[in-house]
Amino acid sequence: MAEKVKIYIFLIIFFAIFNACSTAVKKPAFTLNKKTQSPSESVYKILEETVPDTSKKYFGKGFKLGANPDKSGYSDCSNLICAITRNSLTGSNFNFKPVYLPTPNLKENSYPVKRSDLKIGDMVFFIKSKGNNKINHAGIIIQIEPAKLSFIHASTSKGVIVTSTDSDSWNYYWKERFSSFRRWNKKVFVGK
Repeated sequence: MAEKVKIYIFLIIFFAIFNACSTAVKKPAFTLNKKTQSPSESVYKILEETVPDTSKKYFGKGFKLGANPDKSGYSDCSNLICAITRNSLTGSNFNFKPVYLPTPNLKENSYPVKRSDLKIGDMVFFIKSKGNNKINHAGIIIQIEPAKLSFIHASTSKGVIVTSTDSDSWNYYWKERFSSFRRWNKKVFVGK
C-alpha cells in the first residue's frame, strides 16, 4: 500500500511539473516593465533590434533628391533614414510620427550621443566641408563593433550604400566631414 502511495505522489508531482512547463506563457518581445522601462527606452530597443534587417531592403537603390524609397527605386539620405526608422517599428506598439524630415530637421529632432553610448538606429551627421558647418548629409547606424561602426546612407554618386569607419571612403572623405552622432528625440514616436 505504501508503495502505491509513493507512486501516486510521484505521478502527481511529475504531472504537475510537466503541466507547468508546457503551459508557460512566453512574454512578448517588447513588453514594458513599468518600474524599469519607459516607452522611449522600449522604442529605442525595438530600433536596435530591427534596423539592420529593415535597412537591407534599401541597399542598392539609386540616389534622387526628395525621392521616397518606399515608393520608388530611389532615395536621398533623409528620406532613407525616415523610411528605415518608420518601417523598423512595423508590428510594434509605436509609430514614427513624421512622414518625412529634411536633413536639417533630422538634427532638430534628435540629440547628440557620444561614440561610447551609440546604439544601432542612431544617426550620423556630416557637414559639407571644413569651414562650412552646415549639415548636408546623414546616415543611420546599422552595426557597432568595438573598432568600427557601419552606417547606411544615400550617396549622390553611388546610391544607397553601407560605409564603415574602417573603409577608405571613411578615411579619405567622410571622417573629415563628420559632425556628430545623434539619437531621435522621443517626441517623434507615438504609441499605437
